[in-house]
Amino acid sequence: MSYDILLYPREPGQDWQAILDADEADTPQELLDDEAAMNAGVETFRRIESRLRRFVSGETETWVAEETGGDVLGEFTDLASGLQVAVYHGSAAVTFPYRPVDNLAGFHIKVREAVRIVAEETGYEAYDPQRGVDFDGTIDDGPGREAAAKLAAEGGAPAGEAGDGAAGGGLGAEDGLDRGLDRGIDDADTSDLAPPSSAAVVHPSSDEPALGLDGQPVAAEPERELTPREQRLQAMIEARRDPVRVRRRAYFDLALAVAVGIWAFMRQSSGETGFLTTVLFFLAALNLFSGLMALRAASKLETEKAAGSPTDPTGPTPPTDPTDRS
Repeated sequence: MSYDILLYPREPGQDWQAILDADEADTPQELLDDEAAMNAGVETFRRIESRLRRFVSGETETWVAEETGGDVLGEFTDLASGLQVAVYHGSAAVTFPYRPVDNLAGFHIKVREAVRIVAEETGYEAYDPQRGVDFDGTIDDGPGREAAAKLAAEGGAPAGEAGDGAAGGGLGAEDGLDRGLDRGIDDADTSDLAPPSSAAVVHPSSDEPALGLDGQPVAAEPERELTPREQRLQAMIEARRDPVRVRRRAYFDLALAVAVGIWAFMRQSSGETGFLTTVLFFLAALNLFSGLMALRAASKLETEKAAGSPTDPTGPTPPTDPTDRS
């Protein structure tokens, strides 16, 4: 559960509902696969990140896109407060969980500054789905904080952990819209947050049915079907764990290292020992190292795939899909 401020490109006089309805459609695949668009979005995010670090102290977490195919371009999270800034293809979001903070007024100033920075760097306009109006600096998070506190008091997740953006890897525009409009946080309606009277008691054995507090079996909830965006994210994660693709990338890096190395050696042999030759030798060494590490990762993936191990040696995985509400 979080407070979300959404940012979109907006024409003068354009209705917010039309923008929100358009955002529900999937991002065009050609845009997701556009490397230039991804690089431009990452550059914008890096400028935002640099400015955020001027007033966000303490431990932070940053993720940026390195491969095409995903909608998330970058995420910056203040781990202490849960304040998160995310940039997507064609939108952005500033979110924070209803986590207790020592100085609420001071925290609100941070949130407003974050929104201002994102708006200036992207040219987007900000919308507050909790209030259903343009974001004018007003942060009406009182009802949401009361709902989170009530949930914690009734035995649910502690305040600030239910739907925590920092723990879940970020919230997208669609998630903010759902929370702001569908769940009615702005109306302080907490009926959908309270635990049901027949809350399930999970048994250690999967053969035994889950029982409610009244001792009666509770029907299992049907599995939620993945959205197209979640399916693309899942495909990206699976691709990173494909030994064939990792090995193919390793061979490419090694071939590039050999080609660049030969070029650098030829330049050096002809007496050209300037800056460019040094850079070429460095790039050759870098690609050689990358190729060898990828070969090692591919071998490890093949071994773990045969053993059924979930470890991913190829590096950090992309953040959780913003539309995941499980």
